[in-house]
Amino acid sequence: MGLFWIDDGCWLGAPADALCTGLLLTDRGAEAVEALGATGHEALSAGDSCRPARVWDWPDADEMAVLAVPTGSPLRRRMGAAAGLVAAALGFGGAEAAPRMTVRLRHTDGESEWDVSATVRAYTEREVLLSQAVLDRFVTGELCPSVLVGWWHDVGRPSGPSAAACEALLERWAAR
Repeated sequence: MGLFWIDDGCWLGAPADALCTGLLLTDRGAEAVEALGATGHEALSAGDSCRPARVWDWPDADEMAVLAVPTGSPLRRRMGAAAGLVAAALGFGGAEAAPRMTVRLRHTDGESEWDVSATVRAYTEREVLLSQAVLDRFVTGELCPSVLVGWWHDVGRPSGPSAAACEALLERWAAR
């Protein structure tokens, strides 16, 4: 769902794994977490074993921005996904590590940065803009991450909607 990974929690980027810190967004704030016991690029869900590195409450956050986001056309995204599936099916390697994004949080104590894994190989420019608008609403307290998690539970879908449906949902959450 845009720059977010939604399951029983709302992650900015992919959930934590052995290769990358995860950034779990809760109604309280942003929680940098590290996977415990993971040995590869195994994504965790919100209920798995994670070690909180630090928690920042939303009232202490001034701004959160996602930098170096991999972008591309919807066609490029579909072609990359298809090529990865074909290569894996033919035995030419498994899933590659996802591209990284940098998340910068300005807060009352200064500034913090993390590299997180992207949830897809490339996002559309519109997904990035809408996702940043949703993130801005989390920081200001106008929207809670539990709204996104609630949507995920309501629709009962473990996978994401189509690109058009994704953008429509992000638009709705960005404008509330």
